[in-house]
Amino acid sequence: MNLQFFKRAGIMASTLVALAAYGQITPENLRVEQLNDNILINTPKSADENPRFSWINKAAAGTMGEVQKAYRICVATSPEALSSGKVDVWDSKKVKSADSYLVNYKGGKLNEATDYYWRVMVWNGKGKASKWSQTQKFTTGIDSWKAKWIGAPWQNEEPQLDLKTGHCNPEFPAVPYLRKGFDVKSGIRSAKAYVTGLGYFEFFLNGKKVGNDLLVPNFTNYTSRPNLKYRRGISLDEKSSGFRVSYLQYDITKLLRSGRNAAGAMVASGYFDTRVDRLGAFGSPRFICQIEITYDDGSKQTIVSDPTWKARKSGVVHCDIYDGERYDARQEVSGWCNADFDDSSWQNAVERKAPDGKLVAFDTNPDRITETLNPVAFKSNPDGSCTIDFGEMISGHVRLKNIVGEKDKTIKIKYESVYSQEVSYTFKDSSPVDYAPQFTWYVFRYVTVTGFTPTADQIVAEAVNTDMKVNSEFTTSNELFNRINKVWQRTEKDNIHSGVESDCPHRERIPYTGDGQAVCSTVMHNFDGAAFFRSWFNSMRDSQDKETGYVPNSAPWCPGAGGGVAWGAAMSIMPWEYYMNYGDKKVIAENYNASKRQIDYMLTWVKPDGTMHQSRKNAIDNGDCYWMNLGDWVPPYKFPGDDKVHTYMLWRCADRMSKMAKVMGNDADEKHYRDLADKTRDAYDKVYFENDTLGYGDFGCNSFAVEMGLAEKRPELKKILADEIGVRYKGHLNCGYIALEVLFEGLAKVGANNIAYAAMNQTDFPSFGYMLKNGATTLWEQFDGQNSENHPFLGCCLTWFYRQLAGVNSDPESPAYKHLIVRPVLADSLESVTYSKMSPYGRVSSNVSHNSDRVRIIVDVPVGSNATIYVPAAGMPNLTVNGQPAAKIKGVTSAKKTAEGFTVNVKQGHYELIASKK
Repeated sequence: MNLQFFKRAGIMASTLVALAAYGQITPENLRVEQLNDNILINTPKSADENPRFSWINKAAAGTMGEVQKAYRICVATSPEALSSGKVDVWDSKKVKSADSYLVNYKGGKLNEATDYYWRVMVWNGKGKASKWSQTQKFTTGIDSWKAKWIGAPWQNEEPQLDLKTGHCNPEFPAVPYLRKGFDVKSGIRSAKAYVTGLGYFEFFLNGKKVGNDLLVPNFTNYTSRPNLKYRRGISLDEKSSGFRVSYLQYDITKLLRSGRNAAGAMVASGYFDTRVDRLGAFGSPRFICQIEITYDDGSKQTIVSDPTWKARKSGVVHCDIYDGERYDARQEVSGWCNADFDDSSWQNAVERKAPDGKLVAFDTNPDRITETLNPVAFKSNPDGSCTIDFGEMISGHVRLKNIVGEKDKTIKIKYESVYSQEVSYTFKDSSPVDYAPQFTWYVFRYVTVTGFTPTADQIVAEAVNTDMKVNSEFTTSNELFNRINKVWQRTEKDNIHSGVESDCPHRERIPYTGDGQAVCSTVMHNFDGAAFFRSWFNSMRDSQDKETGYVPNSAPWCPGAGGGVAWGAAMSIMPWEYYMNYGDKKVIAENYNASKRQIDYMLTWVKPDGTMHQSRKNAIDNGDCYWMNLGDWVPPYKFPGDDKVHTYMLWRCADRMSKMAKVMGNDADEKHYRDLADKTRDAYDKVYFENDTLGYGDFGCNSFAVEMGLAEKRPELKKILADEIGVRYKGHLNCGYIALEVLFEGLAKVGANNIAYAAMNQTDFPSFGYMLKNGATTLWEQFDGQNSENHPFLGCCLTWFYRQLAGVNSDPESPAYKHLIVRPVLADSLESVTYSKMSPYGRVSSNVSHNSDRVRIIVDVPVGSNATIYVPAAGMPNLTVNGQPAAKIKGVTSAKKTAEGFTVNVKQGHYELIASKK
């Protein structure tokens, strides 16, 4: 025992010595442009396009009031150059600055197709230096493309479905194998493959798939579609503002060998060539690849895709993201991408037209297998099939392992949901095989397998989605609230694929802008979405009408996407929410003009009385189109007037635009859009105020008024809204998703947080608890369960959990939680709540608990941030911080008593604040 004690004491002493030798902050979590792995950037053409570096300073345990006083960044062309101190690209030297987020590269020109390595060291408040951080690699893309787009000779240039004539290819074309053999000499220093395929591709080298990504590249506005307007029902003409196609880069240095090698690809339709008219296909599948090899002697070799590549049909004989896959193993070719494979009998690939979209670096996280679920139950059916339960609904596929069947035998897998899909696998012989689909995803909790009964070790479910990590934690003393948040997170994961967010992952699979703008703040409070949203904004700008400024109901535009004013409003609302959470001024700059143009379009629908009512026509016949002009959506009872919703959304866009103008230092725009917001709010008040009810109408209209600040003019509105939900609807919500986003936080703001709590805590219709009580493991589209059973947008109101109950807020004057505001609003029936998230500066957290005698708030503030903590403790005269008077605690800069409780300002550190009556 004593020996163990002294060993531990020795370890502690060594640690203390190390901390004394180095600063008590350590740079971690390195990023380049919001990405932390597989980082590919466009080669900068100017200083404005240079990459930006970020890191998080981790403070030693027990540290209070710590800061970063300086940093030093080094960039080199090899890890060895960095470690030896022979920095050959950029050495910032010691820079006196607290900046640790989005720090600009200020070195010389970065070359294309080059690996760079960087690291950072920092100095703490006492001037002590840290150790060097870990080294991180990033790679520049290529601009000098020599490769050609190629495709399968049995496919046409045009998509399978012609929107103008309605004609569709009667047969699904098989997914092609594409391959190229080539020779490589010895002494390889580096080798990179720059690759993309539309719609989806998988890249192979010497018989093995390269990378662990799936369903790539991301869904962008690839190229023009002149027949868009012919899609009846909802039609727009092709007037896109821009087009882009993203490509990926793979480091293949260790995969090549001297002598003969082979590169290959499988290219499927994806979003590029679906047969479903609601998407609006772009063209037939196509592929481009450029391999750049650098040898030790400085010589270079380039291998490109061109018609000398060979093509053959693969075992994926049927493939569509909506209709699923059919796999016939009798058609597969063993060893098709091996270096020694004889492809002399294969056809040559054909050159395809290059898309209009500029080739740009893949700028977000790819789709991957993000989770594996084991079966929880098996059920034998009378017809001999077997139904397997995986416990919760996911988006992905099942993987069959070590299965055996006779030649020509087909097994079928039905993915069970409201919109079920069935796939099949046909055996070529009796050898054991593994199988999982490659080029689409399915939505299911249950699967039914016919023709084969798997054992528990022969089948798993794999969740597939864009690898946007959860970076938050939320728990309360109310288990229903915990479940609601968890179920919403699952729903969100199920709906992010190919770099966009869908409304539902099975029926439509469309990146609706209206769903995105409503729920984006909830997403940002739960996930690391910085790269994801910036990438999606590119598609929103590209999809904007270049003549009118109109932003369509989905981005990229899909002609089956119904919506209205709140959908296009994403162009103004989402960049502001992004700024609040991620603090990137550059993102506001990128979307500034697009947001202004969208508001200009909205103003064309403003009536003489200052309210707005959009009535857009179809492009094909100039006829009325209900699905272009929605107000709110899926209310549990009735819709509010569309004009009220449109007017509210105009106010909201103008309000956000004014705030963005302030960030950009554009005083004229700030005033212009503030005046527009005020004018629109006043019009809403003048036209819609009801003298008899002293409100603005049912089904969310009073929530709109509260959000616009009209309760300051009409204080009675606070009671009107509280009574509307608490009395008339007996503690239940009453509105569609546009109003739902502001309902709960609106109740908290008007002093009715207990009513908000009651509405969230219900388990009968309409409520989230009603969904869960009826077996939901994902949120539904409608509270009564109609239509999609996997829809994330109703989670738009869950910001109430984080910003009101836990009180964690970002300051618009110092965003991204650089100035953390902790201002919880207590609910009598909720004993405790904890919320934390990884901010750009580190983890911020708030743990709130209370009873009749005391209020306790535990707050963590990272290095680089400071916080203002509001303790809601009226009638409680005493306050301690970490068990002592606030003035005695290092890191506390001020503390004062107020009528509402206490206000305490703190620097970095861990703080336990207790207000009490005694």
